[in-house]
Amino acid sequence: MENYHKEYESEVQSRLAGAKNSMLAMAAPLESGSSSLHPKTKTVPPPETKKVESKDTNQKAGLLAALLAMGALKPAINILSTFPWLVDSRPEIADLIIRILKVSISPLYESQLVIKERNTSFTHPKARYGPSGVSFPPPRKPVLTLWAPTPPSTHTTDFVFFYPDWIDRVPISTCLDDLENVIEPLMRFIGLHASRDPLFLTKFLRLGRLHLQYTVPADLESKKSSDELDFGHPIRQFWFTILRRYLLPALPLIRGNAVCTVEVWNIIRQYETTMRWRLYGEWKEHTYRSHPELRIRAVQADRESKGILRRLSLNTVDSLSGSVAKLAHSNPCILFQNAVNQIMAYENLAIVVIQALRYVTNMGFDVLVFIILGAFANPDKPRVKDDGVNTSDWLQSGFFIISLSSLIYMSLGLASFTGMLFRRYSADLTPVLKYIVHQLYNGQAMDIVVLRELIWKMAGIEPLPTLSESQMMAMAGGPTLRIESIASETRGARLDPADAVLKGPQRLAKGLLESSLALPLLIQVTQQRQACVYKAPNTHLKSLAGLYDAVGLKY
Repeated sequence: MENYHKEYESEVQSRLAGAKNSMLAMAAPLESGSSSLHPKTKTVPPPETKKVESKDTNQKAGLLAALLAMGALKPAINILSTFPWLVDSRPEIADLIIRILKVSISPLYESQLVIKERNTSFTHPKARYGPSGVSFPPPRKPVLTLWAPTPPSTHTTDFVFFYPDWIDRVPISTCLDDLENVIEPLMRFIGLHASRDPLFLTKFLRLGRLHLQYTVPADLESKKSSDELDFGHPIRQFWFTILRRYLLPALPLIRGNAVCTVEVWNIIRQYETTMRWRLYGEWKEHTYRSHPELRIRAVQADRESKGILRRLSLNTVDSLSGSVAKLAHSNPCILFQNAVNQIMAYENLAIVVIQALRYVTNMGFDVLVFIILGAFANPDKPRVKDDGVNTSDWLQSGFFIISLSSLIYMSLGLASFTGMLFRRYSADLTPVLKYIVHQLYNGQAMDIVVLRELIWKMAGIEPLPTLSESQMMAMAGGPTLRIESIASETRGARLDPADAVLKGPQRLAKGLLESSLALPLLIQVTQQRQACVYKAPNTHLKSLAGLYDAVGLKY
């Protein structure tokens, strides 16, 4: 068995090396234009080598598959406990275990979640109309098979496993507590290979959401997670462990399935933000290195995400939005980490990425906010340039545009991207507001740029560094004239009709009120005007003067 294990490890290394090689490096060199002047020489093809058919000689793996197919769990578990790597090298063993889990969970799922009868029209062929009238299809003929799981039915054949009594040996789940006592011990043997059957995973997740509802107080009417929920409850701890061990490691191997992502989010959303982000941090830093299949998938997802971002532009955003969403469903940490790095490096990519996120789920936006705050809190990223005066380009960069005799200031960077994200999509704003309050409390006054971009992009209140002569004259008029002169594109007549339906100001006000951060944020901002001189004595004088004026005039 050690030789078989070494063969599997060498196969994994070869697959990992193949995933790292790019297609361009593997391509042949281009022919030069002068090659047509020389006569072509006939190349002798290499002699064909006969492929030697390798027979499977691992008898223990064959015995294990046979035992699982017959429902003999005790001897099969003994073999799996001795050689747990057999599930990784033989995916059909994972399919057989999932077959047992589906039979075990089916009565519980039907009794708890199936309310009405299933429509049989999706599983049986319909009647057809011909010259002689309505012709009904012939009934399917049952055919015995040795394959387990049984192949899917065809138009004329129903495959039936030759030993139907194997179900009698499977433990049946009758209550929600059996998810912990019956289902989870068997899932330990397959781990992330639960991704091979999204239907079973969906049923398991829906039962998990029902199981977690027993930990919610009866008077809680809101669907969102609350800080009042007790994390020490055994059911909540159990499902937190399920997320860490099985669900999040299995999600990267499910390609482009939004249903599974939504069902996983229905479990994760019932935990508070710190608990969710603990899961995301472990998922990003450790989970992808914990299993050979995940290491291969991480390399593939990294290459796919960089390829999509390389081709992403205003002309291709409609065609690539689906590809972005499919990758965000399964590998949001890798995709959004590369996207945030590209946005910090290239200023013109922020608007395009915002438009490409139209099909991303709520879980994807939650992971994106986690990645953004991780970039903001990176101590290796300087907030100011080497001159000590101007803000770093990765955080905020801007330029002026002359339009209709007025000077318009355009702001880009990661802070501006954050404001555009919350203006267009209904992501959770509370973590960003908490980050700003904590940074201001700790004396990091340069992070007030993030607050300015949130107010600008979400509420449309644009900072005015300079005013032209016509704008100063218009400020003597009424409210409509003042808005048209200084904020026509954000609140006036030149507002984009697509942006008019966005509820950015309402989201900002709701986030400040529901999180109870409006008053602490106001206090911290007002204290910066007095405290910035004393808390940053070594800062450049021009930078301190700009911060002093900005806090006093804009906030």
